[in-house]
Amino acid sequence: MTNQSIYLTQPDGNFAKLEIESLDLSVTTFSIADISDITTRKDTTTKNIQLKGTKTNNRILGNIFDLNRINDNNYSQSLMFNYNLNKECDCLLYENDSLISKGFFKITDVTIDAQGNTIYSAVITGYTVNFFAKIKDLLLSDLDFSEYNHAYSIDNILNSWTNTSGYIYGIADYGQSVYGDEKTVSKIDYKDFRPSFFVQDYIKKIFQQPVLNGYTYSIEGNEDFKDKFNHLIVPNNADVLTNTIDGGVVLYGTKDNTQNYFGDSNNQMGNQGNGVNTYKTQIAWSNFTDDKGFFTPNSEPYFDYINNIFTCNKSINTTVEVNISVTYITAFFSANSANYLNYDSKILILERSSNSQAWNVASQSEVTRINLNGVNYTTTKLLKFKSALNVAAGSQVAVCVYNYNYSYSNGTPPVFPAMGVFVYNPGDSFIQFGDNISTTKFELELNDMIDFKKQTSFNTYKQADFLKSLLNMFNLYVYSNIDSPKHIIFTPYNDFYDNFSPSKLVGAANNWSNKIDFSKLKINSFQQIFKSYKFQFKEDSDYLNAAYKAKYGVAYGNYTYNNTTSITTDSAIEVIFAPTPVATFGNRNYPLFFTYDATNNKVARQSTIRLMFYTGSKSCDDYEIGNWFKNAETGEYQFQTYVMVSGHYPELHTIYNGLDLNFGSPDEVYYKSIPDSKSIFQDFYQKQIEEYNDANTATIEVSGYLNEIDISNLNFKKPIFIDAPNGTGYYKLLNLDYGNNSEPTDITLQKI
Repeated sequence: MTNQSIYLTQPDGNFAKLEIESLDLSVTTFSIADISDITTRKDTTTKNIQLKGTKTNNRILGNIFDLNRINDNNYSQSLMFNYNLNKECDCLLYENDSLISKGFFKITDVTIDAQGNTIYSAVITGYTVNFFAKIKDLLLSDLDFSEYNHAYSIDNILNSWTNTSGYIYGIADYGQSVYGDEKTVSKIDYKDFRPSFFVQDYIKKIFQQPVLNGYTYSIEGNEDFKDKFNHLIVPNNADVLTNTIDGGVVLYGTKDNTQNYFGDSNNQMGNQGNGVNTYKTQIAWSNFTDDKGFFTPNSEPYFDYINNIFTCNKSINTTVEVNISVTYITAFFSANSANYLNYDSKILILERSSNSQAWNVASQSEVTRINLNGVNYTTTKLLKFKSALNVAAGSQVAVCVYNYNYSYSNGTPPVFPAMGVFVYNPGDSFIQFGDNISTTKFELELNDMIDFKKQTSFNTYKQADFLKSLLNMFNLYVYSNIDSPKHIIFTPYNDFYDNFSPSKLVGAANNWSNKIDFSKLKINSFQQIFKSYKFQFKEDSDYLNAAYKAKYGVAYGNYTYNNTTSITTDSAIEVIFAPTPVATFGNRNYPLFFTYDATNNKVARQSTIRLMFYTGSKSCDDYEIGNWFKNAETGEYQFQTYVMVSGHYPELHTIYNGLDLNFGSPDEVYYKSIPDSKSIFQDFYQKQIEEYNDANTATIEVSGYLNEIDISNLNFKKPIFIDAPNGTGYYKLLNLDYGNNSEPTDITLQKI
């Protein structure tokens, strides 16, 4: 006799048993993978379950058919009156007192028929598939690494090199040295050291999120694999290392005095004292507040004024807003016959790289047309402008009101100073950097605090895609055990099927010979299932990746497995990671993330997310860590040394302990020492694909009579032995559709 039960449970231990005497017995599918697509991972799930709306079931499910009911999201109870139709609930599926499945119970729909009978349709899904569903919209940048916030200092850079978790500062060429490598081989900018987190820490942070409350995980497999996995890091991929201020003014100033000057077409340009003609930035500001230290007003007079130009102390991406009250006055000499004076006026935001350079127009307002009709005619306008501002450290910013396109009543320009008088008024005038709604982004300098909540370079990468790319890289199986279903286990294919090795096969196998109905048997060829595969990285356009693609016509590190006997189309195994060519300079190996501009100078860029090994501290020639900077007077780049490093460096590489993090061997590498190593395909996929292509491999579909004890002890990692009338053999369990112990179970096996 079959007696199945469904219990809905709450985190506090309370539970409720659904009435299922009239249950439409469902089929529960147990599966681990799909042999027709080796990147697909499966989990336990039921087909549709139908429950009658009995008094008990209605009470447990909160009378969800009542359109007037309201859920209280602040209340922790998830059963009875607060049952939520849109959320899953933990459940236990028993048969004859044997637990055969744990998972999430979810109502898919509620139907009320013409007689007023309520029918609930529901499914039970395993915790693995729900795990990925819970994080499907979450980004890597949502993870909280704030416990690792620290000062961006030389000491912290050097001290990180012995870390085995958290962050390390590996060396990579992000393009901070500007010059070609031959000029910088022993002089490394500190900005080419960036904090990079271990993959294990990303996974740990994913599982620590509130949405995954109750979930745990482990990385399992042989010790060699676990050692390699523990050395994986995700290099920092930003063009520059930055922090952000989410809304907030970083400097605000007003005017507390009136300024006036005569204007003509030449009066708005002047010589700043070094032979360079430049815009006259004569608007002086005062009463500065909300000063975050990003801008410093000038204390030495510039065109006779102070506080009229601002030096940027950090590279910054923010906003600038200017309101300036201007009174326009005609000052015609009586000898001049002009009756009116008209011209255009606009605000210019000016920027220059240093005080020895001319101003460039960074942005400008719309034009205001000024109409002055007659001698001593006066009009006051409030000019307003707001724009984005992106300037480098050391640059200067200023504001100019620019007047042009003059026209006169008699068509002849009056002589100076008959062009008019301009008066800058206090009151409504102000200048403001940053605002309360925009994000101010600024480059970190040495000894600044790194706030990992403010790092934005991974904003576009989803956590689920990150994990699935790890699965695809290392051919990881994902599963949980019935006694601990929220403990998610990741292990490579080879380790998952370790019991199938010749030395373990016989002792590990379960004998199902007396459970199989041999009158119903179907044998399928693998050649009708298996596809050819293209193992592909995400392409990127850094210097070495672009050079390799241009030379060989394919992306670095990709691999194609061609199955000549397959009758199906190719399939791609893709990851979000880009390949990372490593180069050797000064007997140090490190990745290059930059590009070159037209003048052969390096250009820092944000790269596609990467996956590398931190191989530890390696020996090398001595070198200096410091700062490359541009001399404002000469325009040449110079190097300031902060520390000498003797004989070792933190190596980021794609090769560690015999494994190369490329799907296949590249046609060319850029590092000098080439250790023996296996590719990702060779180490994690080759055994599986060779097994699939073995002439003796096939799948069989049979019916069997399993009971609740068999299901409770189901283990895909164990071989199945079958002594059949037409042959004896060992099999992998691929798929199992179980209804109950009184009905036949559909079983799919792989012959080995």
